[in-house]
This record gives sequence, C-alpha cells and structure tokens, in this order.
Amino acid sequence: MNKRKQNRTIEFCSTFNTDFSETIAYNNPLFPAYIRYGILSAYPDYSAVSHWHNDLEFILIKSGEMTYNVNGEMIILSENNGIMVNSRQLHYGFSPQRHECEFICVVLSPELLRSNEWFFHNYIKCITENPACPYLFLEREGWQGAILAQIEKLYQIFVTCTDKEAAPYFEVITAFASIMKQLYENLPVRNQIADHFRRHRICRSMLQKQMFPAFQKIPAGYAHDIHHETAPAKKPRFPPVIRRAHYRYRFGTRILRGKLLL
Repeated sequence: MNKRKQNRTIEFCSTFNTDFSETIAYNNPLFPAYIRYGILSAYPDYSAVSHWHNDLEFILIKSGEMTYNVNGEMIILSENNGIMVNSRQLHYGFSPQRHECEFICVVLSPELLRSNEWFFHNYIKCITENPACPYLFLEREGWQGAILAQIEKLYQIFVTCTDKEAAPYFEVITAFASIMKQLYENLPVRNQIADHFRRHRICRSMLQKQMFPAFQKIPAGYAHDIHHETAPAKKPRFPPVIRRAHYRYRFGTRILRGKLLL
C-alpha cells in the first residue's frame, strides 16, 4: 500500500460493547461526526464487526464491491453507489469473496441537528425512528445522488482541514441538514400515512380524540401487537381506518398518536 493510501484510510479506534453497540471514535471527540476513507482488506477476513449505534451511517463505494448486512438482509454495493443505515440498526460490511473495496464512511449523530425540541421531534426523529426504513440504497441519480455528493464533499473537507479550523464543523452541520431534508421530502412512508388519513378525513384533533384515551390504558407496544394480532382481547381496539393504515405502512405508536402527521 502506498503512503497516500495509508494516510487516508480508516482508523480502528471504536469500541464494540457487549450489547453489540459501537462507541464511535469521532474525528473530534467533542463533535459527533466520523468521516474516514476505508479499505476492506484492513478488516480481519474482509469483514467488519456486526454492530449498531444511534448515529446514521453513510457508505459511498469508490472502487470494488461490498455486501452490506442490515438486520440480516444482504445489500450488494458497487462503485459509485452507497447506502444509508438508519439509527439503531444492526449492520456490517464484508466481502464473501475477500475482494478489495475502497469506500468513504460517514457517521453522523442526529444530535448535531437538535436545534430545538420541536424541530428535532417533527423533522429528525420521524426519519431516525421510522421502522419502515432501516436502510436506504443510494444511487448516483436524482435526490439520492445529491446525498452521495454531500458525503463525498464532507470527506474532501476533512481531508484538507486543520484541527484549528472551525469551518468544517459548520459544513458538516449544513451538509447533514441538507441530507435530512432530502430524506424528509422523499422517503414515502411519512407522506403516504398522512395522505391515508387525509383521504379518510381524519384530522389531528380527531386522531387525538380517538387515540389518547386508548393510549392511557395500553402499553406502548400495543401498536406492534395490532400488526401481529397478539393484542390482548381486553384492550380497546383502534378505529378501522387507523388499523388499516397501520397494517399497510407499519408505523409506530408515536405516529399513531398523530404527533407527526397533518
């Protein structure tokens, strides 16, 4: 390996815990952003360790091919495309054929965009806590290509910056906000659920009126039980229009309460 490649490759400083979570070694320990260039041959047996974290992870393949395992689902990544792994998803990359792969890895904490609780709750958590989107395959076209361009831009910024420069940190937050805006505007689940309720003339106040009494009596996991038909018979049942939306879109209790819709 030449010196140039050595200087830009990933550094192994993260800690993996007994619950499979990763304590990430950020570029700056006081700023939760991890931006590195990696080569798969640097990992034992061409495979990373299966792990999860609260941060969103973005991978952009620069050369070669890699398989990404997200919650047991295999996604093949090749040159010029990538993946976004959502918060708290079990994942790792590997090459079953032990082929080389070079990639940019960007890991960003949602806390970077916690400007205030209202914004964070309505525009960030609806993405990071979206059970219908454990990952997103990214291609070099359209709005997904715009996300990959931001990932590449972030890496170039950190390659050229010095420790004393403040500008890269502003750039990280700006780029991350742009990425989340793309996800918010283009991921289908949120808009589809909202449209479902609008078509049936279910407004926020009606949702609150129908749902809040039920949620005062049932556990938070009841929405999950609805889908699997395991909810105890003594628990109150939700209105049919809401049940149909849950079956179709599998949204969680926070969205079921109507706090992220309309």
